[in-house]
Amino acid sequence: PSIFYHRDVHHLYRKICRDTAEAQLDNGLVPDIAPEYTRFQGGFFESPEWGSACVQLPNLLYLWYGDRATEERQYETMKRYTRYLASTRNDEGLVKPGLGDWYDWTPDKGHIGASQLTPAELPATAFLYDNARIVARVAKRMGRTRDAAEFDELARQVRQDFLQAYYRPAEHSVATGSQAALATTLHFGLVPEEDREHVLANLVAELERAQYRQSTGEVCFRMLVQALADGGRSDVVYRMIDRTDPPGYGHMLKLGFKTLSERWDKPGSSMNHCMFGHIQEWFQNSIVGIRQSPDSIGFKHLLLKPEPVGDLTSASGYYDSIHGRIESRWRIEDDRFHWRITVPPNTTAEVHVPTADAGTVTESGRSAQQAQGVTLLREEPARRKESVGRAVFEVGPGAYEFESVLERNR
Repeated sequence: PSIFYHRDVHHLYRKICRDTAEAQLDNGLVPDIAPEYTRFQGGFFESPEWGSACVQLPNLLYLWYGDRATEERQYETMKRYTRYLASTRNDEGLVKPGLGDWYDWTPDKGHIGASQLTPAELPATAFLYDNARIVARVAKRMGRTRDAAEFDELARQVRQDFLQAYYRPAEHSVATGSQAALATTLHFGLVPEEDREHVLANLVAELERAQYRQSTGEVCFRMLVQALADGGRSDVVYRMIDRTDPPGYGHMLKLGFKTLSERWDKPGSSMNHCMFGHIQEWFQNSIVGIRQSPDSIGFKHLLLKPEPVGDLTSASGYYDSIHGRIESRWRIEDDRFHWRITVPPNTTAEVHVPTADAGTVTESGRSAQQAQGVTLLREEPARRKESVGRAVFEVGPGAYEFESVLERNR
Protein backbone atom coordinates (compact mmCIF):
# COMPACT_ATOMS: atom_id res chain seq x y z
CA PRO A 1 0.00 0.00 0.00
CA SER A 2 2.94 2.43 0.23
CA ILE A 3 2.50 3.44 -3.40
CA PHE A 4 -1.20 4.28 -2.85
CA TYR A 5 -0.18 7.18 -0.63
CA HIS A 6 1.99 8.75 -3.32
CA ARG A 7 0.38 7.90 -6.65
CA ASP A 8 -3.06 7.41 -8.12
CA VAL A 9 -2.61 3.74 -9.05
CA HIS A 10 -6.27 2.92 -9.59
CA HIS A 11 -6.08 2.29 -13.33
CA LEU A 12 -2.62 0.70 -13.18
CA TYR A 13 -3.73 -1.81 -10.57
CA ARG A 14 -6.95 -2.57 -12.44
CA LYS A 15 -4.74 -3.44 -15.41
CA ILE A 16 -2.57 -5.68 -13.23
CA CYS A 17 -5.71 -7.41 -11.95
CA ARG A 18 -6.69 -8.17 -15.55
CA ASP A 19 -3.19 -9.52 -16.16
CA THR A 20 -3.53 -11.98 -13.27
CA ALA A 21 -6.87 -13.20 -14.64
CA GLU A 22 -5.41 -13.73 -18.11
CA ALA A 23 -2.35 -15.52 -16.70
CA GLN A 24 -4.38 -17.88 -14.50
CA LEU A 25 -3.98 -21.55 -15.43
CA ASP A 26 -6.81 -24.04 -15.81
CA ASN A 27 -6.18 -25.48 -12.34
CA GLY A 28 -6.57 -22.02 -10.76
CA LEU A 29 -2.88 -21.28 -10.18
CA VAL A 30 -1.76 -17.70 -10.82
CA PRO A 31 1.97 -17.63 -11.60
CA ASP A 32 4.43 -15.20 -10.02
CA ILE A 33 4.67 -13.21 -13.26
CA ALA A 34 1.70 -11.76 -15.11
CA PRO A 35 1.67 -11.40 -18.07
CA GLU A 36 3.72 -14.57 -18.05
CA TYR A 37 6.16 -13.62 -20.78
CA THR A 38 8.55 -16.33 -19.59
CA ARG A 39 8.15 -19.46 -17.50
CA PHE A 40 10.36 -19.83 -14.43
CA GLN A 41 10.69 -22.90 -12.23
CA GLY A 42 9.97 -23.74 -8.59
CA GLY A 43 9.09 -20.85 -6.29
CA PHE A 44 9.84 -18.36 -9.05
CA PHE A 45 6.91 -19.86 -10.97
CA GLU A 46 4.54 -20.59 -8.10
CA SER A 47 4.68 -18.75 -4.79
CA PRO A 48 1.54 -17.90 -2.79
CA GLU A 49 2.96 -14.58 -1.64
CA TRP A 50 3.13 -13.43 -5.28
CA GLY A 51 0.12 -15.23 -6.78
CA SER A 52 -2.11 -13.87 -4.02
CA ALA A 53 -1.90 -10.48 -5.71
CA CYS A 54 -4.94 -11.63 -7.71
CA VAL A 55 -6.93 -11.52 -4.45
CA GLN A 56 -5.14 -8.79 -2.53
CA LEU A 57 -5.15 -6.10 -5.24
CA PRO A 58 -8.92 -6.04 -5.90
CA ASN A 59 -9.38 -5.79 -2.14
CA LEU A 60 -7.01 -2.82 -1.92
CA LEU A 61 -8.80 -1.07 -4.78
CA TYR A 62 -12.08 -1.49 -2.91
CA LEU A 63 -10.66 -0.23 0.39
CA TRP A 64 -8.82 2.79 -1.06
CA TYR A 65 -11.09 3.80 -3.96
CA GLY A 66 -14.43 2.17 -3.17
CA ASP A 67 -14.05 0.19 -6.41
CA ARG A 68 -16.52 -2.70 -6.35
CA ALA A 69 -16.50 -3.19 -10.12
CA THR A 70 -12.96 -4.60 -10.13
CA GLU A 71 -13.56 -7.11 -7.35
CA GLU A 72 -16.78 -8.26 -9.04
CA ARG A 73 -14.99 -8.65 -12.39
CA GLN A 74 -12.10 -10.47 -10.70
CA TYR A 75 -14.31 -12.57 -8.44
CA GLU A 76 -13.98 -15.85 -10.33
CA THR A 77 -10.19 -15.43 -10.52
CA MET A 78 -10.02 -14.72 -6.78
CA LYS A 79 -12.23 -17.67 -5.94
CA ARG A 80 -10.46 -20.17 -8.20
CA TYR A 81 -7.01 -19.16 -6.95
CA THR A 82 -8.01 -19.42 -3.29
CA ARG A 83 -9.50 -22.86 -3.91
CA TYR A 84 -6.29 -23.84 -5.70
CA LEU A 85 -4.13 -22.79 -2.74
CA ALA A 86 -6.42 -24.73 -0.43
CA SER A 87 -5.96 -27.83 -2.60
CA THR A 88 -2.16 -27.73 -2.10
CA ARG A 89 -2.31 -28.16 1.70
CA ASN A 90 -0.45 -31.05 3.28
CA ASP A 91 -1.66 -33.38 6.05
CA GLU A 92 -1.11 -30.63 8.63
CA GLY A 93 -3.22 -28.20 6.63
CA LEU A 94 -0.23 -26.10 5.55
CA VAL A 95 -0.03 -24.62 2.05
CA LYS A 96 2.56 -25.78 -0.48
CA PRO A 97 5.38 -23.23 -0.09
CA GLY A 98 7.06 -21.10 -2.70
CA LEU A 99 9.80 -18.60 -1.93
CA GLY A 100 8.63 -17.98 1.63
CA ASP A 101 10.16 -14.95 3.34
CA TRP A 102 12.59 -14.55 0.48
CA TYR A 103 15.91 -12.82 1.16
CA ASP A 104 15.70 -12.63 4.94
CA TRP A 105 18.88 -11.44 6.64
CA THR A 106 21.24 -12.63 9.38
CA PRO A 107 24.41 -10.96 10.69
CA ASP A 108 26.49 -14.05 9.84
CA LYS A 109 25.21 -14.90 6.37
CA GLY A 110 23.47 -11.76 5.21
CA HIS A 111 21.03 -12.62 2.41
CA ILE A 112 21.28 -16.05 0.82
CA GLY A 113 17.92 -16.24 -1.02
CA ALA A 114 15.65 -18.87 0.48
CA SER A 115 14.23 -18.15 3.93
CA GLN A 116 16.77 -19.01 6.64
CA LEU A 117 14.71 -18.28 9.74
CA THR A 118 11.05 -19.06 9.06
CA PRO A 119 9.26 -22.11 7.60
CA ALA A 120 8.27 -21.29 4.03
CA GLU A 121 4.82 -22.79 4.62
CA LEU A 122 4.07 -20.16 7.28
CA PRO A 123 3.57 -17.04 5.12
CA ALA A 124 1.99 -19.19 2.39
CA THR A 125 -0.66 -20.46 4.81
CA ALA A 126 -1.18 -16.99 6.27
CA PHE A 127 -1.94 -15.67 2.80
CA LEU A 128 -4.46 -18.45 2.19
CA TYR A 129 -6.19 -17.45 5.43
CA ASP A 130 -6.34 -13.79 4.41
CA ASN A 131 -7.41 -14.63 0.85
CA ALA A 132 -10.28 -16.76 2.17
CA ARG A 133 -11.44 -13.90 4.41
CA ILE A 134 -11.35 -11.47 1.50
CA VAL A 135 -13.25 -13.76 -0.88
CA ALA A 136 -15.88 -14.39 1.80
CA ARG A 137 -16.42 -10.63 2.23
CA VAL A 138 -16.66 -10.07 -1.53
CA ALA A 139 -19.13 -12.95 -1.81
CA LYS A 140 -21.32 -11.36 0.87
CA ARG A 141 -21.30 -8.00 -0.93
CA MET A 142 -22.30 -9.78 -4.14
CA GLY A 143 -25.05 -11.80 -2.46
CA ARG A 144 -23.26 -15.13 -3.03
CA THR A 145 -24.29 -16.64 0.30
CA ARG A 146 -23.16 -20.19 -0.49
CA ASP A 147 -19.70 -18.99 -1.51
CA ALA A 148 -19.50 -16.76 1.55
CA ALA A 149 -20.22 -19.71 3.82
CA GLU A 150 -17.62 -21.85 2.00
CA PHE A 151 -14.81 -19.32 2.37
CA ASP A 152 -15.73 -18.36 5.92
CA GLU A 153 -15.39 -22.04 6.82
CA LEU A 154 -12.12 -22.31 4.87
CA ALA A 155 -10.67 -19.34 6.79
CA ARG A 156 -11.77 -20.88 10.10
CA GLN A 157 -10.16 -24.22 9.24
CA VAL A 158 -6.92 -22.67 7.96
CA ARG A 159 -6.56 -20.59 11.12
CA GLN A 160 -7.13 -23.67 13.27
CA ASP A 161 -4.52 -25.65 11.33
CA PHE A 162 -2.05 -22.75 11.44
CA LEU A 163 -2.31 -22.45 15.21
CA GLN A 164 -2.09 -26.21 15.67
CA ALA A 165 1.06 -26.38 13.56
CA TYR A 166 2.86 -23.25 14.73
CA TYR A 167 1.51 -21.61 17.85
CA ARG A 168 3.13 -22.40 21.21
CA PRO A 169 0.69 -20.95 23.75
CA ALA A 170 2.81 -21.62 26.84
CA GLU A 171 5.59 -19.50 25.35
CA HIS A 172 3.37 -17.11 23.35
CA SER A 173 5.60 -17.86 20.39
CA VAL A 174 5.17 -18.99 16.80
CA ALA A 175 7.14 -21.66 14.91
CA THR A 176 10.86 -20.78 15.17
CA GLY A 177 10.10 -17.56 17.07
CA SER A 178 11.61 -15.50 14.25
CA GLN A 179 10.63 -11.90 13.68
CA ALA A 180 8.85 -12.94 10.50
CA ALA A 181 6.88 -15.72 12.19
CA LEU A 182 5.73 -13.52 15.08
CA ALA A 183 4.95 -10.48 12.94
CA THR A 184 3.05 -12.41 10.26
CA THR A 185 0.87 -14.09 12.86
CA LEU A 186 0.10 -10.73 14.47
CA HIS A 187 -0.47 -8.88 11.20
CA PHE A 188 -3.03 -11.35 9.85
CA GLY A 189 -4.85 -11.70 13.17
CA LEU A 190 -4.00 -15.38 13.51
CA VAL A 191 -2.88 -15.16 17.13
CA PRO A 192 -5.58 -15.64 19.82
CA GLU A 193 -6.85 -12.18 20.77
CA GLU A 194 -6.15 -12.69 24.46
CA ASP A 195 -2.50 -13.45 23.65
CA ARG A 196 -1.78 -10.55 21.29
CA GLU A 197 0.07 -8.38 23.80
CA HIS A 198 2.22 -11.32 24.91
CA VAL A 199 3.17 -12.21 21.32
CA LEU A 200 3.88 -8.55 20.58
CA ALA A 201 6.12 -8.40 23.65
CA ASN A 202 8.03 -11.43 22.37
CA LEU A 203 8.47 -9.75 18.99
CA VAL A 204 9.87 -6.62 20.65
CA ALA A 205 12.15 -8.76 22.82
CA GLU A 206 13.41 -10.57 19.74
CA LEU A 207 14.27 -7.23 18.13
CA GLU A 208 15.98 -6.06 21.31
CA ARG A 209 18.11 -9.19 21.30
CA ALA A 210 19.02 -8.42 17.69
CA GLN A 211 19.97 -4.84 18.68
CA TYR A 212 16.93 -3.62 16.71
CA ARG A 213 18.18 -5.13 13.45
CA GLN A 214 15.36 -6.56 11.40
CA SER A 215 15.86 -10.03 9.96
CA THR A 216 12.73 -10.21 7.81
CA GLY A 217 12.98 -10.59 4.07
CA GLU A 218 11.06 -9.04 1.19
CA VAL A 219 7.77 -10.73 2.04
CA CYS A 220 7.50 -10.24 5.80
CA PHE A 221 9.15 -6.82 6.21
CA ARG A 222 5.80 -5.06 5.77
CA MET A 223 4.18 -7.40 8.30
CA LEU A 224 6.94 -6.57 10.79
CA VAL A 225 6.54 -2.81 10.43
CA GLN A 226 2.74 -2.84 10.52
CA ALA A 227 2.47 -5.37 13.37
CA LEU A 228 4.66 -3.11 15.50
CA ALA A 229 2.84 0.07 14.46
CA ASP A 230 -0.62 -1.41 14.99
CA GLY A 231 0.53 -2.65 18.39
CA GLY A 232 1.56 0.85 19.44
CA ARG A 233 5.30 0.23 19.05
CA SER A 234 6.29 2.71 16.37
CA ASP A 235 9.12 3.61 18.73
CA VAL A 236 10.65 0.23 17.90
CA VAL A 237 10.19 0.78 14.16
CA TYR A 238 12.01 4.09 14.50
CA ARG A 239 14.91 2.43 16.29
CA MET A 240 15.07 -0.19 13.53
CA ILE A 241 15.40 2.32 10.71
CA ASP A 242 17.35 5.12 12.44
CA ARG A 243 20.76 3.56 11.83
CA THR A 244 23.57 3.56 9.31
CA ASP A 245 24.83 0.00 9.70
CA PRO A 246 23.23 -2.96 7.92
CA PRO A 247 20.46 -3.86 7.65
CA GLY A 248 18.95 -0.46 6.95
CA TYR A 249 18.28 2.49 4.73
CA GLY A 250 21.05 4.57 6.27
CA HIS A 251 23.54 1.92 5.16
CA MET A 252 22.16 2.06 1.61
CA LEU A 253 22.71 5.82 1.64
CA LYS A 254 26.27 5.36 2.94
CA LEU A 255 26.91 3.05 -0.01
CA GLY A 256 25.70 5.79 -2.37
CA PHE A 257 22.54 4.05 -3.55
CA LYS A 258 20.01 6.25 -5.33
CA THR A 259 17.38 3.52 -5.55
CA LEU A 260 16.34 0.59 -3.35
CA SER A 261 18.50 -2.51 -3.55
CA GLU A 262 17.19 -6.05 -3.19
CA ARG A 263 19.69 -6.35 -0.32
CA TRP A 264 20.14 -4.40 2.92
CA ASP A 265 23.91 -4.78 3.04
CA LYS A 266 25.34 -4.42 -0.49
CA PRO A 267 24.28 -3.94 -4.12
CA GLY A 268 21.83 -6.66 -5.14
CA SER A 269 21.15 -8.24 -8.49
CA SER A 270 18.25 -5.77 -8.64
CA MET A 271 18.83 -2.11 -7.81
CA ASN A 272 15.23 -1.07 -8.45
CA HIS A 273 13.44 -3.32 -6.00
CA CYS A 274 10.30 -1.91 -4.39
CA MET A 275 9.83 -4.49 -1.61
CA PHE A 276 11.83 -2.72 1.08
CA GLY A 277 9.93 0.47 0.29
CA HIS A 278 7.12 -0.59 2.63
CA ILE A 279 8.46 1.82 5.22
CA GLN A 280 6.76 4.60 3.23
CA GLU A 281 3.41 3.26 4.41
CA TRP A 282 4.57 3.66 8.01
CA PHE A 283 5.78 7.22 7.38
CA GLN A 284 2.30 8.11 6.17
CA ASN A 285 -0.04 6.09 8.41
CA SER A 286 1.98 6.36 11.63
CA ILE A 287 4.49 9.24 11.68
CA VAL A 288 2.25 11.65 9.78
CA GLY A 289 -0.78 9.73 11.03
CA ILE A 290 -3.03 9.53 7.95
CA ARG A 291 -5.15 6.41 7.73
CA GLN A 292 -8.84 5.53 7.59
CA SER A 293 -11.04 3.99 10.27
CA PRO A 294 -11.24 0.18 10.20
CA ASP A 295 -14.85 0.26 8.93
CA SER A 296 -14.24 2.99 6.34
CA ILE A 297 -14.12 2.58 2.55
CA GLY A 298 -12.41 5.09 0.26
CA PHE A 299 -11.23 7.26 3.19
CA LYS A 300 -14.76 8.37 4.01
CA HIS A 301 -14.05 8.23 7.75
CA LEU A 302 -10.50 9.23 8.64
CA LEU A 303 -8.32 8.19 11.54
CA LEU A 304 -5.67 10.87 12.09
CA LYS A 305 -3.16 9.72 14.68
CA PRO A 306 0.47 10.90 14.43
CA GLU A 307 3.30 9.19 16.29
CA PRO A 308 5.95 11.62 17.64
CA VAL A 309 8.60 8.96 18.29
CA GLY A 310 12.30 9.06 19.08
CA ASP A 311 13.97 12.42 18.60
CA LEU A 312 11.64 13.55 15.82
CA THR A 313 10.49 17.14 16.22
CA SER A 314 8.44 17.59 13.05
CA ALA A 315 6.78 15.74 10.19
CA SER A 316 4.40 16.56 7.36
CA GLY A 317 2.61 14.78 4.57
CA TYR A 318 -0.61 14.41 2.66
CA TYR A 319 -2.72 11.93 0.75
CA ASP A 320 -4.88 12.89 -2.23
CA SER A 321 -7.93 10.71 -1.58
CA ILE A 322 -10.97 10.35 -3.83
CA HIS A 323 -12.64 13.03 -1.64
CA GLY A 324 -9.73 15.47 -1.77
CA ARG A 325 -6.46 16.16 -0.03
CA ILE A 326 -5.91 14.93 3.53
CA GLU A 327 -3.04 16.80 5.13
CA SER A 328 -1.16 16.48 8.41
CA ARG A 329 1.70 18.72 9.54
CA TRP A 330 3.11 18.67 13.08
CA ARG A 331 6.03 20.08 15.06
CA ILE A 332 7.16 20.06 18.67
CA GLU A 333 8.46 23.23 20.31
CA ASP A 334 9.01 23.83 24.02
CA ASP A 335 7.10 20.67 24.98
CA ARG A 336 4.07 21.74 22.99
CA PHE A 337 2.62 19.79 20.09
CA HIS A 338 1.48 21.96 17.16
CA TRP A 339 -0.63 20.14 14.58
CA ARG A 340 -2.32 21.41 11.42
CA ILE A 341 -4.71 19.09 9.59
CA THR A 342 -6.99 19.33 6.57
CA VAL A 343 -10.09 17.14 6.31
CA PRO A 344 -11.63 17.04 2.79
CA PRO A 345 -15.31 17.57 1.91
CA ASN A 346 -17.87 14.83 2.57
CA THR A 347 -15.71 13.11 5.17
CA THR A 348 -15.35 12.99 8.93
CA ALA A 349 -12.23 12.41 11.01
CA GLU A 350 -11.40 10.94 14.38
CA VAL A 351 -8.47 13.05 15.54
CA HIS A 352 -6.02 11.72 18.14
CA VAL A 353 -4.10 14.64 19.65
CA PRO A 354 -0.98 13.55 21.61
CA THR A 355 -1.26 14.89 25.16
CA ALA A 356 -1.45 13.82 28.76
CA ASP A 357 -4.33 16.21 29.50
CA ALA A 358 -7.28 16.89 27.19
CA GLY A 359 -7.85 20.15 29.05
CA THR A 360 -4.66 21.60 27.56
CA VAL A 361 -5.73 21.04 23.94
CA THR A 362 -6.66 24.09 21.93
CA GLU A 363 -7.95 24.49 18.39
CA SER A 364 -7.21 27.78 16.62
CA GLY A 365 -6.33 29.36 19.95
CA ARG A 366 -9.40 28.36 21.96
CA SER A 367 -10.19 25.34 24.09
CA ALA A 368 -10.80 22.43 21.71
CA GLN A 369 -13.75 21.38 23.82
CA GLN A 370 -15.43 24.70 23.02
CA ALA A 371 -14.33 25.00 19.39
CA GLN A 372 -17.01 24.92 16.71
CA GLY A 373 -17.29 21.60 14.91
CA VAL A 374 -14.96 19.81 17.36
CA THR A 375 -16.37 17.14 19.69
CA LEU A 376 -14.39 15.45 22.45
CA LEU A 377 -15.00 11.70 22.25
CA ARG A 378 -12.71 10.40 24.99
CA GLU A 379 -9.30 10.51 26.61
CA GLU A 380 -6.86 7.64 26.15
CA PRO A 381 -4.00 7.20 28.64
CA ALA A 382 -0.57 6.13 27.43
CA ARG A 383 -0.59 2.38 26.81
CA ARG A 384 2.98 1.97 28.01
CA LYS A 385 5.92 4.11 29.08
CA GLU A 386 7.18 4.36 25.48
CA SER A 387 3.94 5.95 24.21
CA VAL A 388 1.89 9.11 24.77
CA GLY A 389 -1.68 9.70 25.88
CA ARG A 390 -4.33 11.04 23.50
CA ALA A 391 -7.31 13.34 23.50
CA VAL A 392 -9.65 11.99 20.84
CA PHE A 393 -11.96 14.39 18.96
CA GLU A 394 -14.37 14.11 16.05
CA VAL A 395 -14.33 16.79 13.36
CA GLY A 396 -15.94 17.41 10.00
CA PRO A 397 -14.45 18.86 6.80
CA GLY A 398 -12.16 21.84 7.13
CA ALA A 399 -8.75 23.03 8.31
CA TYR A 400 -7.81 22.81 11.99
CA GLU A 401 -4.88 23.88 14.15
CA PHE A 402 -4.51 21.86 17.36
CA GLU A 403 -2.03 22.58 20.12
CA SER A 404 -1.36 20.60 23.28
CA VAL A 405 1.09 20.11 26.13
CA LEU A 406 3.22 17.08 25.34
CA GLU A 407 5.43 15.12 27.70
CA ARG A 408 7.24 12.37 25.85
CA ASN A 409 8.58 9.31 27.62
CA ARG A 410 11.99 8.35 26.33
